[in-house]
Amino acid sequence: MDLTKLNKAQLDAVETLDGNLLILAGAGSGKTRVITYRIAYLIEKGVLPSRILALTFTNKAAREMRERLEDLLDKRDTFMWIGTFHSMCLRILRSNIDKLNYEKDFVIYDTYDQNVLVKECMKAEGISDKIKPSFFISKISELKNTLKPIDLNDEVKADKTMTQIVKVYQRYQSRLFSNNALDFDDIILCTIRLLQEFSEVREFYQEKFLHVLVDEYQDTNYPQYVLIKLLSGKYHNLCVVGDDDQSIYTWRGADIRNILEFEKDQKDTKVIKLEQNYRSTETILNAAHDVIAHNIGRMDKKLWTKNGKGEAVCIKKLYSEKDEGIWVAKEIAGLIRNQGYCANDIAVLYRANAQSRAIEDAFVLNDVGYRVYGGMKFYDRREIKDLLSYLRVISNTGDNVSLKRIINVPKRGIGAKTIEKLEEYAEHTGKSIYEYLLQEPLTEISTKQRATLKHFIEMMETFRSMTLLLPLDELIVNVLNNTGYVAELKAEMTEEANNRLENLNEFLSVAKDFYENKEAEEGLSDFLANISLVTDQEEEDGEGKISLMTLHSAKGLEFEVVFMVGMEDGIFPVAGAVYNEMQLEEERRLCYVGMTRAKQLLYLSYATTRTLYGKTDFKILSRFVKDIDKKYLVGDLEDAYVKKETASLYEKYREKYKLQVRSKSEEEGTNEIQEISLGSKVRHKVFGAGTVVAQEKGVYTIVFDTKGIKKIDTKYVQLEVIELKF
Repeated sequence: MDLTKLNKAQLDAVETLDGNLLILAGAGSGKTRVITYRIAYLIEKGVLPSRILALTFTNKAAREMRERLEDLLDKRDTFMWIGTFHSMCLRILRSNIDKLNYEKDFVIYDTYDQNVLVKECMKAEGISDKIKPSFFISKISELKNTLKPIDLNDEVKADKTMTQIVKVYQRYQSRLFSNNALDFDDIILCTIRLLQEFSEVREFYQEKFLHVLVDEYQDTNYPQYVLIKLLSGKYHNLCVVGDDDQSIYTWRGADIRNILEFEKDQKDTKVIKLEQNYRSTETILNAAHDVIAHNIGRMDKKLWTKNGKGEAVCIKKLYSEKDEGIWVAKEIAGLIRNQGYCANDIAVLYRANAQSRAIEDAFVLNDVGYRVYGGMKFYDRREIKDLLSYLRVISNTGDNVSLKRIINVPKRGIGAKTIEKLEEYAEHTGKSIYEYLLQEPLTEISTKQRATLKHFIEMMETFRSMTLLLPLDELIVNVLNNTGYVAELKAEMTEEANNRLENLNEFLSVAKDFYENKEAEEGLSDFLANISLVTDQEEEDGEGKISLMTLHSAKGLEFEVVFMVGMEDGIFPVAGAVYNEMQLEEERRLCYVGMTRAKQLLYLSYATTRTLYGKTDFKILSRFVKDIDKKYLVGDLEDAYVKKETASLYEKYREKYKLQVRSKSEEEGTNEIQEISLGSKVRHKVFGAGTVVAQEKGVYTIVFDTKGIKKIDTKYVQLEVIELKF
């Protein structure tokens, strides 16, 4: 293994073998190289591969890490645990979940399955179907990830909505258990339960994993933090790699405190900063640093590069979003025609999906080929969902959600009312629908439907027996042919039907690949688990086309040329962030991520008027652009001024995240001046609760919930802080 390819900081990170290690890896600093070299170096120094656990967030990242390791270790089979949090937890659960009273052939419910189940729970609780199941799914996930038990205590009962959420949650969880199913949150939560409640399980895995490595640590949530701490609790050889400046997933539950407080949380931590950037030009990095340096909640670092100064960042002012789209299209055409760039080299990034419309319209008019990154995933297509439901029922007869999806697909004359009755009868007997159909005489069903249902169950039982005899792809061919699914599609003789048949054929390739590469003990349930873990990143490349995507989708990617459009206050940062310092900091990190995707050229454009969501507004240049020193900019600079802050709120709070009170003399007021960060919730004795939106020398502008906007001087009136924002 050639370590001369590493720079000094990278080499230090690779050769630091023992103890807790925080690797702060800035954008484009080679973090994947470092983490793979570190694993290879551990093995070279005698650590058994089976005693190393490496966790990532996507299957794509795990696959890339494994491939790089194979190259470094001369294709040696390492038998190492490299994978996502969910795939690692699944391996633990497959061996131990019976301790939690689940069967080992449990299935995983995805978003579709959750929607079906939550709808049923809502109906059982008498909740209006005008409320979308996604609302309850989101709230249930939030409650689960607190890791706290939820019950109907007096506080919950006082809130009607919360009462409904808890009731649906409890019924939903009960039905998941009776279906022998887990949702994605449960995969991690059940693993935590096993480690916390069963000492023999905890001690086994703590002993097994001498070294634990975590990639993208800034994106971990609270349960993942707890899980990592449990697994590394014996040897304390925990290495986390991440960048606090690229933490942009709070809305998914990511907690930036995990990385900011790692030194305090883990004893004797060594911190190594990877600050040499191999991607971008000097100018792009300096401009991006000007933006991110305004964040209070960050660890001190600044990227540098040997790539040269490069071109200035281009600022472009347009009249409307239509003009912006046309300008982008023409600028791209010029770059391709005159400067030798390829379409694949270029990306257009925007804050909200709705912004793509104007860009797409302009691209179509100007004959610019493009792809919108993030279309419908392969496994979300109807025909694939149908086939997966068949396989899930074959694997787990207790899966009522999947059974109800395919019991009349293709059409068998089994209507919704019949299915509803079957579920009611089955639930009354304490059986799954499948068990009820298999074991009961069905005397309450019409003779015709009884025969149809009996034929269906006999067919499914045949498929179940095939799982022991046939390779996975052959089983799937039998399912598709014997159910009549393929015949029905062929009979349609439409282009759509042909596309669906092609997708089913592609699925056979997936099954065949799994069968050929599976471990001896892996079967249908493991195949289904792997399918459930496929992530958004695994998409077609879209060669020869400009990439259009949201800023969130751009993380982890890089392009020669990047256009960031809609750089206006209210668009980016979003309007709500202006009054919430924590949210504003995340928006600023998102801007930093977007800027550091660019290797050679970076364009920032904005419109003075924008029609979005059916409403036209006047716009001003984003404050993020105003943070950039003029020496790094070129173009329409009249609005892009730079105003250096002196005694700003940022500097006051840079060192401490807590309420501070400073003393003042008696003549300045009867109270001590309060220091309260923007976005904090406060309570006034007369005006009630409100949100702090501005402050100057202890005088706060507050939007009260019921009394409108007031200015309060805290020298004379003390405010109760309900929720402090940082």
